[in-house]
Amino acid sequence: MAAGVQQREHPEGPPSIDDPSRHPAMTSFLVHEHYIWNSGRPRSQHGTLELRSACQQPWAERHAANALSVALVCAAPELLAMLESRFGEGCWQAMHALHGQVMTSGLQNLGEADVDLFQVVLALCHDGLARRGRGEEALLQPLLTRLERKQNPAQAAVEAFDSKGIQGLLAHAQCG
Repeated sequence: MAAGVQQREHPEGPPSIDDPSRHPAMTSFLVHEHYIWNSGRPRSQHGTLELRSACQQPWAERHAANALSVALVCAAPELLAMLESRFGEGCWQAMHALHGQVMTSGLQNLGEADVDLFQVVLALCHDGLARRGRGEEALLQPLLTRLERKQNPAQAAVEAFDSKGIQGLLAHAQCG
């Protein structure tokens, strides 16, 4: 278990999809879980992990977020080791704060240390995908370009609208 993460004991025992009666809230969760719209969530009905980070990607970069999701799993041990060595016990808090900053301000306000961190993360993800031997690591290139420009797709869309109005935004958002 990651440093700083505490496992909580449930008085009724751990929740189980096999026996929802063991935990009263589990029945309710199973009924309503398909309404939860987190970035990632377990789908107990399908036995899968659903990742929603790929929604609303620019057409030409449509596979980048999915490739990153797979890469994060492939490179998880290396990523965890790097993050724990960089942030120590405060790893989770540091990543949570950086997530909040990027979600609020986009990429333009990243400091050099943050850019370096994301470059290392993307390099480890690249290596994780390369180990699969399917050439998927090339799909991460748009993420490196975003980082170099310090501009995410939402920022690019706002820039297109600000400079050329609705016609500029529509031209920017063209598929194919």
